[in-house]
Amino acid sequence: MRRHKMGLWLKSTKTIMRIMSIALLVSFWLSSLAQPERVQLDIQKHFGVPQPRMLFSTDQRIYFGEIGLMLARLFLSQNGKYFYISLYNTCNIPIFCYNNNGQLMSSFDVSKKAKSVYGDNDEDSHVWVVLESLFDDDKLCVLVKQEHKKERKVKIVDDRLFTEYKYSLKFLVFTPYGKVDEKSTNKLNRMVEKLNNDIINNEQIYEQLSRLGLDRMIINNKNNTIDLFSVYLGGFSNLRIFQDGTYSITEKAFEFEVNQRPIVDPQGNIIAFIHEKQTNEIMIKIFIHDREYKHIDEIKIKIEKTMTRHILPVIAAVTVDARGHFFIAFPIKESPLPASEWQIATWEDANLVVKYPGYIVYEFDPSGQLIGPRAILQTIQDLKHHASEDYDINKTRFILDNQWNLYYLYYQPDSTQIWMVPSSRNAK
Repeated sequence: MRRHKMGLWLKSTKTIMRIMSIALLVSFWLSSLAQPERVQLDIQKHFGVPQPRMLFSTDQRIYFGEIGLMLARLFLSQNGKYFYISLYNTCNIPIFCYNNNGQLMSSFDVSKKAKSVYGDNDEDSHVWVVLESLFDDDKLCVLVKQEHKKERKVKIVDDRLFTEYKYSLKFLVFTPYGKVDEKSTNKLNRMVEKLNNDIINNEQIYEQLSRLGLDRMIINNKNNTIDLFSVYLGGFSNLRIFQDGTYSITEKAFEFEVNQRPIVDPQGNIIAFIHEKQTNEIMIKIFIHDREYKHIDEIKIKIEKTMTRHILPVIAAVTVDARGHFFIAFPIKESPLPASEWQIATWEDANLVVKYPGYIVYEFDPSGQLIGPRAILQTIQDLKHHASEDYDINKTRFILDNQWNLYYLYYQPDSTQIWMVPSSRNAK
């Protein structure tokens, strides 16, 4: 009898231990999913980054679909009231607008709206969205290219025939509620009427604009100007359109070598970077947004030894705020702390993985002096095809408001989170 009771006791004890082991495994698994709460805090403390806070989480996420990879971009109204998350690929652009409490205000597909407004058919025209930008304080503007199929031109390049079509530029301005702002839309479309007429009827203007890509758009309602930019390793071009419909085209080739494509800051200045590897310095050349970009400022940033312990001295992404403060993302060397990695999407034979940490963002003042680390970002990689490349670091993954608070996207397997880092106290 005693042996029987002892056997039952041992069996029940083993069962309890097995249950406890399973519970511990489940607890560990669940805790590993709580990446922001646990992993972020440890890594932020190690790198001396200010503690951020999560504002809200959305169901929208990066994913592979029938038409390819959807990448997220973040737009923020300067009063901090509205967040626009744009999921972009070559075929459609769904936009989701949230207020700062995380309430979904609207969702709309700007590609479908552009096609319905400006027409898209096989015989006459083809319409697609080229750029997105903030308009006023809380509206989103998209630039639309309307291709005229009856205005065609055949070119021979390297003994091959190419067909080009004349086009017009159009605008659509959306409110946070997903409605088209007719007044603002009509104002912008009137400003480009002369340009559109010249594209169709002036061969020289058409050829000149055909050489220009479109990478960035800035609309200045105070000065009633539209600036369209193309940036590349060897220089940049700027198409500026004024309220009366006149316009200017500026093309600049750099007289120096740069390590990456220049960027356009919120004021329309062009910023080029030269990394001096021997001295571990970054020379910044700023082409000031005047009539023809004739004035150039220079700033030197020293990558300090305290930074090189953590980073690879390679500029991954840059943004500039209205004060002229630089926020530069550098790749992190292997972290002494356990790194996190989780899958966020699969499609056919692709495997998209998020790794944390990926980058550290440092802030520098307008003279190039280091203020300090501001945020830790993820890196997004396709392990099979491009294991060392980040998919969208050059998209708008982090952004600043007019109070200099920094916001960034944080990707989870089933959601996208918006995090905020308060402004640095000693930043002027």
